[in-house]
This record gives sequence, C-alpha cells and structure tokens, in this order.
Amino acid sequence: MKHFYPIQLLKKGGLNLLTLLSITFTFAQTTLTTGDLAFTRIQMDDDSFSFVCLVPLEINTTFYITDEAWNGTALNTNESEFLFTATSAIPAGEEISFNASTNTLSFSGGSTLGTLTHSGGTNPIGNNWLGSGGDNLFIHQGNSRNPTVNQIITGISANTGSIGSPDNSWQLSATTSSTFLPSSLVNATNAVGLYTNGVRSEVDNARYKTSALHNGTKADLLAAITDAANWDFDNTTPFAPSGTAFNVTTNDFTWTGATNNDWATASNWNTSSVPHATANITIPNGLTNYPTAASNITFNTMTIASGATFIAQGTVTGSITYSRSLGTNNWYLISAPLSNVNIATFIGAHSLASGTGSNLGLAPYNNNGTAWNYLTNAASGNWTNGQGYSIKLSSAGTISFSGNATTSNVSRTITQSTNNLNLVGNPFTSFVNLGSFFTTNNGGQLAEQSVWMWNQATSSYDVRMSGTHAGFQVAPGQGFFVKAGAASTNVTFNTSNQSHQSTESFQRAARPEIHLMATSDSKSKTTKIFYIPGTTNGFDNGYDGTVFGGNSSTFELATRLVQGDNGKDYAIQSLPVTGMETTAVPISLKAKNGQKISFAIDTKNVPTGLNVYLENRETGDYHNLSEKDFNTVLSADLNGAGTYYLHAKRGVLNLDNIQNDLAAISVYQTDTNSLMITGLKSGKAEATIFSLLGKRLAQIPFEAKGQSVVSLPTLNTGVYLVKVQTALGSTTRKVIIN
Repeated sequence: MKHFYPIQLLKKGGLNLLTLLSITFTFAQTTLTTGDLAFTRIQMDDDSFSFVCLVPLEINTTFYITDEAWNGTALNTNESEFLFTATSAIPAGEEISFNASTNTLSFSGGSTLGTLTHSGGTNPIGNNWLGSGGDNLFIHQGNSRNPTVNQIITGISANTGSIGSPDNSWQLSATTSSTFLPSSLVNATNAVGLYTNGVRSEVDNARYKTSALHNGTKADLLAAITDAANWDFDNTTPFAPSGTAFNVTTNDFTWTGATNNDWATASNWNTSSVPHATANITIPNGLTNYPTAASNITFNTMTIASGATFIAQGTVTGSITYSRSLGTNNWYLISAPLSNVNIATFIGAHSLASGTGSNLGLAPYNNNGTAWNYLTNAASGNWTNGQGYSIKLSSAGTISFSGNATTSNVSRTITQSTNNLNLVGNPFTSFVNLGSFFTTNNGGQLAEQSVWMWNQATSSYDVRMSGTHAGFQVAPGQGFFVKAGAASTNVTFNTSNQSHQSTESFQRAARPEIHLMATSDSKSKTTKIFYIPGTTNGFDNGYDGTVFGGNSSTFELATRLVQGDNGKDYAIQSLPVTGMETTAVPISLKAKNGQKISFAIDTKNVPTGLNVYLENRETGDYHNLSEKDFNTVLSADLNGAGTYYLHAKRGVLNLDNIQNDLAAISVYQTDTNSLMITGLKSGKAEATIFSLLGKRLAQIPFEAKGQSVVSLPTLNTGVYLVKVQTALGSTTRKVIIN
C-alpha cells in the first residue's frame, strides 16, 4: 500500500520540483517509439529508479515518468508524474538515475544532460510514492497524465501478479498499487514484470545485474533488460546505480560527415561509432563531406542517395544501392556506378518508357550503323562496367542500381567501325575529373580530347574538352560519348581519379568567349569560340571540339577551322587572343531554303567596346550582332561553310579589310572526285593543283559563290597543294586526297 502525505515543494541541489499547470512544447525533439527506453532499477525502500536510453536523444527531448496505473484505456489520475527534459544531446547507452533521498539526477557519462520536474498529481518527493508493497512505473511521450496507449514507451512492475496475466507479473485490475499491462507493451519484450510466476513474496528493491548483457544492439539489450532472470533483488537494502556502462551497438548507421571525409572517424557517424560488419548504412545527400574508406571495410548494406558519393580505396564487402534522380521523362545518358548490377532486376524495378514492339527505354549504343540497341523484358546478364546506356522513364523519378563497389580500374573497349563514337560512363560512386580522364587516355585511345554529353534540357550534345574543361567533374552514373582513335582500343577509368563534389562543377578561367546562336522554329543551336593564349588558328586537340556526329539533323550550327579546314564542324573552336580582331571565323550552317533564322550572340569577358559582326559573303552584307539580332530568310539550301563569317572588332568595322581577307579561304575534299572551296564572295577564280614536288597536275577555273565545288582529276592518294587565284590575289592550301 502507498501512504500519502501533504504535498511538499522542495528545491535541492540542481533539481527543481514544481507543480506545473500546463506545458506547451514548441521545440524539436526525438519522437520515441516503444522500447527506445528501458527501466534498469526500481526501489520501494527509497523511491529511486534508473532507466537507460537505447537510442540517442536530441536536445529538448521530453517525456514523462509516472507511477500512475494503466486502467486498460488510460492512466489513472490520482498519483504522481515527473517530466524529464534533455538539456543536451544524450547518446545511446546513457543510464539515468534518480535519487529520491537527495532529490538529484545522475548520469552514467558523468555530465548533467537533463532535468526532472514534478509535473502533476502528488509530489513524489518525501511521499513514499513507490509505496512499500510494490508498484509500477511507465514512461510515455503523450500529454501529461493522458497519453494514448501507443505513446507509452516502456514499463516496469514490481507487484505480485494475477493468474492469467502475462507471466503472472501484471495485474488484471488498476489500483494505486497495481496496473494492467498496456496493450502496446509486451512483458519480457519491451516491459519487465519482476514478480515472476509468484516465486517472490515481495519485491522491494531490484536492479538489472551488472554481470548481465551491457554491450549489444538495441534489440539484444532490450530483450536482456526485460528478462526478470537478469535482475538482482534485495528486500532490505536499496541498490545504488550499477555503474556498468551500456554500449548500444546498432545495425543502422547514417553518415553525417560532421568532421571530415574519413570513414574510420567515429564522429562522422550519427552513432558516434564506425559501422561494423552487420551494419546497414545510409549516405544522404546535401552534405559537405562524403566518406572515403582508406582501408578494407565490411558491412551488410549501404544506400547512397542521389547526389551523394562514396570512395573506396580498399576492398569493400557488402551490397550497395545507388540512386539517381531523373527530373523529367526525357532521355538521359547513364552508366552503372556499381559492379554486378543485374539488368533484368533493374528493368523490373523501374517504369521504363515503351517503344516499338517490346522495346523499352533502355539501350546501349552500337557504332556499327545500328545505333541504339533497345532492350526488352527478356534482357539478361549484368551491366558492363564503363559502358553507357540511354534511358527514358515513363515519368520523372529515381533510378536505383544495386550491386557492389567498383574498387579497381575499369577498361572499356572502344572501336571505330562505321563511326568512331562510343558510349561509355563513370563506373564509380564518386565523381571523375575530366582532365584526369584525358590524361589517363592520352596515348592515342581517343581521336580527339573531347567528350560529348547529352543535355536533356536542350535535346542536344554538349562538347567538353581537355584544354577548356579540365576541371569538369563527371557525376556518378553519368554516360558520355568518346571518339576512338584506333580500330579497337580501350579507355580506362582510374580509381585514383575519384573525388567528392557537392555539385557537378564546370571550372574555367575568365577567357574571352563568343557564343553564336541560331534559332528557327523554336529550335536553337549554339557554337562557341574561345580565345585562349597558346592556341592556334588550326586544330588544337583538347581545345577544339567537333559537333557530335552520331545523329542527323536538318538544322545545325558550327564553325570551321580558321586555317587547315578539314571539312569538320566544330561545336567549340579555340583561337589565339592576339588574333581576335584580325580573324574571320567561318560559320557552318545547315538549313533549308525559305527557312527563317535569327542570329544572336552572347559574349563573356570580351574587351570593352568590342563588336561582333556577322558577314554574308554572298550578299556582301555585315550585321552588328552586338547591337541587335539579325533575322533572315534563306534563299537556298545551306550545308556547310562559305556563306557566313564572324568578325570581332573594337570600334567601326573596316569593310575593305574584310573583303580582302584571303586567309578565310578554305579548301578540302568532299568526296573522291570533288574539292570544296569556301570563303570567296563572287567572281571568277582558278584552282591549280600541284604535287609536293611542285609539278602542276591540273588547272581548273570556277565561279566563286561562297561555297564552290571543283571537280578533281583522277589522283593517287596523297598530299597535294592547291593554289586559289582570285581577282584579289592568291593563296595556297595543303590538301589530303583520299
């Protein structure tokens, strides 16, 4: 039986006991679930108790501790209740003890991490609140003295039980000294009844044994603590807190990166401990630091969120799931950032767009002329490391790869075949620096130091090159095209070329740039000119990037090389800064007769007062694009260079100088029997072909008209000189005839 005395308001030490009329919580806290806390001590002789936190608690977390009885539907309201408030973050394993004699809290870690205040009912201090004949305690996180059954976290009973109750440890009635077991709790699972099978006539003081389990997972410790066989009992002398520390190990670890990138640093994990072999790991996105494992690691599972990264520098044992968000249902280029990713499993887990027949929106690229090899539901096997795929979902969403970490260099075979293009991709769960990728593959593997990445927002390919985009970071799971430099060779993704990035970055110097845009029927094309010291007017590998040639279009915009025109269209051309105002850049345009086109420019870091002009050599007109856009309707089909040229000039353009610019003339072979001569406005001209020894082989008159096709005589494969004579003068070009 309990004995009640007049309420006494006491203040001793650092613990305040106050009667609170109402409490409103407006702060963040840990929301507890059943079994997150467990009682480890209860004493009738001195009204003291202890409990252990089996999960970490955030600062400001609150909950109630009460000796009210549960009547089957609610707590009774004629006894006592404490409010516990965490004044600091509390780690899992902290045992908290209340000493009623001194009115103080103690913490197993030594630091004061919380307070206990009288919340409602009879003030328990000095009032024999746990009684002399057994009692119970509950912890809940509901309203004061009025929680729902599911808000009860744990319970302990030191009463004699009743036949038919759980293990005879709990009552079938609710009084001041007896209680029902709430339906949310299970005896010996998340609550402990100490009067087991009636073997004890009295339970005054009880404590979880110091020799019992104190090191294990939450589930293991909870099972041990709620087993009455693991408790000591004494009906004469109260127990002091055990002093044996609890170490709560967990299978659930979340990377926080609070300190650095080191996997082995405990403070980088939410548990303040490094994951063990059975751990289930989560690496979220939006962090500053991401993990690098410098040595061998083992875990059960790892989940990497879209935008997060992980670098392994040793062996990795455990399954990984990597996610990547696709913001639209457009096409994307992807690759598997893991090894041993099963294709059939991937297809079954995603809603892919459907195409002709049984084709799905997932395809590798073949450069043998068949292009996209669309997969079906019958696909099998694993993704090939380093190979790229195109993907299209039926709707925007997240794709997930499940497999193992790629921990060694990946070499991917690339070929020339019908075209040189090969679709490859980043095989790591980390970023790959593009400049380092080019350095690794700088032995003839690539036809040019360029890659092409699909831009789903503009439905076009963006070219990035070693000289101008060395700082670009290729994201995990990113696919891109390269051009093979030999009939069959390999590109390599090196494990040493991995990094963590908060975003995909494109680092570049403050170089002058001119971006020329052509827009027609809502379609827009762009070609870029960079001015970089050390580059030339000819081809500079890593600084001049051709237009992606793997698809066809009726509308294209590019530039041609200022010198040594090889007939290739360039998405980006780099030129020396010193020649900015004296160089005419040939513009290559593919468009149809009658097509309406609007030309515009965007300039970056150009000299003050510099104007950009677009020249039409067929009409002799010049348009200052720095002042306004130029709109035109084509009077004939265009498919290449020779009509339009771009000029940059501070002040007023000297038209006479431009008209006499023979350097803009280009000569190259278009097919076996023809030469293309571009850059001449109009009038009669003549092309004379010489061998390298100076022997004249042919002399061919032609009519200049911007783009002029000259028929070739039968010539052996080799290098020849072509002299172009015009009314303004002559110029000679070296041409390779195949």
